[in-house]
Amino acid sequence: MPLEVAILFNEPLLPSDHPEYAQEAGVLDSVDAFESALFSKGHQVTRIPLGDDLGTVLDSLIERHPDVVVNFCECASANSRAESYVAGILELLGIPYTGSPPECLSLAHDKARTKWLLAGLGVPTAEFRLVNSPEELAESSLKKWLRSMISRGPLFVKPAEEDASLGIDNDSVAVDYPAVMARLAFVLDRFGSAIVECYVPGREFNVSIIALPEIHVLPLAEIEFQTSDDLPWPIVTYASKWDPGSAADRGTAPRCPADVSPELARVIENAAVVAFNAAGCRDYARVDLRLSPDGVPVILEINANPDVGPSSGFARALRAGEIDYADFVDRLVQNAAEEQPRPPSRNGSPHFAESAVAVPVGPHSLVIRRLAPADRVPLLEMVQATGMFRDDEVEVADEILCEALRDGPAGHYQAFVGELQERAVGWFCFGIVPLSDASFDLYWIVVDPPFQGQGIGAALLQAAEQRAARKSGRWLLAETSSTDAYRPTREFYARNGYQIVGDIPDFYRPGDGKITFGKRLDSRESG
Repeated sequence: MPLEVAILFNEPLLPSDHPEYAQEAGVLDSVDAFESALFSKGHQVTRIPLGDDLGTVLDSLIERHPDVVVNFCECASANSRAESYVAGILELLGIPYTGSPPECLSLAHDKARTKWLLAGLGVPTAEFRLVNSPEELAESSLKKWLRSMISRGPLFVKPAEEDASLGIDNDSVAVDYPAVMARLAFVLDRFGSAIVECYVPGREFNVSIIALPEIHVLPLAEIEFQTSDDLPWPIVTYASKWDPGSAADRGTAPRCPADVSPELARVIENAAVVAFNAAGCRDYARVDLRLSPDGVPVILEINANPDVGPSSGFARALRAGEIDYADFVDRLVQNAAEEQPRPPSRNGSPHFAESAVAVPVGPHSLVIRRLAPADRVPLLEMVQATGMFRDDEVEVADEILCEALRDGPAGHYQAFVGELQERAVGWFCFGIVPLSDASFDLYWIVVDPPFQGQGIGAALLQAAEQRAARKSGRWLLAETSSTDAYRPTREFYARNGYQIVGDIPDFYRPGDGKITFGKRLDSRESG
């Protein structure tokens, strides 16, 4: 579906000769590549640069109110902490956007909080200490801890709230007490807070993950370090990323796909997915980790909204996974348009993005949107009002709705609501058949009795078919009863192109068999 897309990005403000200009201007490659990919898929594209004037950007967003915003912003008013604020503004405006939500961006920006979270979940991360000010360097407890840790091996010092390897160079690894104190003083003076952690020797991997909405791990990339006088430690420095052709760049060449056994790949992927979920990442992210000497993945960084430009490691992983770049970009914006609701309206009914599916039903449009928490009770009342379901069946419906709300777009149960003039009038829920690769079950489809006979059921069924087809679905299956009470239901499926693919007499109880209707969603005939 063609969308009106705005690309929101930080306008480079540093002079071209500034040492950090390359990192700031790198976003322009992503903007160019996304714009080209979106145009190739038939979308309308507008660039909205964010400079010093946030008000102008707000006016532009409110005036245009695009279907989706591609959010490439990593700061506002030169404040990197404000990355999460930009995403928050988009949420307040009710505009769907790509990438991770504010709470995830805020967490990932704060490396200490991220490491505490991971440690609390039992996910391995290097032992560390947060240092917030130069005054702390005089504290005896910190000095004692540093002396104890440095006696066990090198320590790694980095800014606590920066990304893109800012503040990381050859001196980031300290091998003695004076060196670690000197490096801490430098980072505190330049960046305001620092993390000092145990240096983890071992192989380093980048794990690129997409979730649109199902999680998919792209082929692993390994940094193949080549140490030298210019790069004495096998680490990724700022120069490694932003000084093409330099010794640091040549000494940190990535290999993708990485040369790992299937067993090791699974261990690395599992650790990365746990970190991805723990941080609340959405759409896409990159997890950097190293293997400890005993082969345990140790999380180094969780990069929410990483660089996805055409020359990035993420793009390299897409190519290794045989995923077309333009297809990824298209799916990214389509997913944002489909999955993200607007904030609740004053009367308590959720508003949803203008790009949500709208189907003509009589003089109005039926808006198909995702299930929201406020829907649960009205939908259960709708199930009861049909008079078709026993109490235990209503309990099953409740369990499914609760699980769909709990797990969201990445869960098994995919539940959607049909609205007429902001009133819920029907709903459906589907999910992939266990152990199948592309067959889906239609678990529930219900229309509120006062609105039956108006084509709403057919519209909901069509929406379920379209969503299953977008997930490369081959079959959509619907099970119903053989009793006379369910004759209208069976006729409903038959009218909408479904055929009987299974008939088990006395399945539910004597005289109550199970009839399974099915419809092919691909181009092949069912035979």
